[in-house]
Amino acid sequence: MARTAGLAVLQEIRNSPPEWHRTIGGLGKRFASAMGKHLIKSSVQFGVAAVRHEELRYHPSETPGFGHRLEHALLSAVITRNKISKQHTMATGRISGSLAAGLISRVWHPARFRTVASGFSSAGISLASDAAVNVVREFWPEIRHRRRR
Repeated sequence: MARTAGLAVLQEIRNSPPEWHRTIGGLGKRFASAMGKHLIKSSVQFGVAAVRHEELRYHPSETPGFGHRLEHALLSAVITRNKISKQHTMATGRISGSLAAGLISRVWHPARFRTVASGFSSAGISLASDAAVNVVREFWPEIRHRRRR
């Protein structure tokens, strides 16, 4: 909910899309849109991941070094572990969830956003956001520890 509210506020500040105006109603539309995308993404992601036995949680890197850890965090947005074989596999749950949310959400957006290209763009932004969150998860112990000093 907090991530969805934060996204809605960010879009309100950017006035994106401007057709929804900077009003309480516009903020409501932005929040509902973000919540709808989240629900679609999560539903598809969990369904596909369950069928393919994919782990959705993030596993921190076991390799030392900044570069290796950064690479691991970024790749974890599109690569995951199989629960049964423990082998790395394409994260089809995450990818299909992002694609479904990006494309389906175009239905309630203003007409100029109702394009396949806009849907794919939204999906790409969603995967990039997942990668950024993974980077924070990977380095959060060091960031938190540094703040204590």
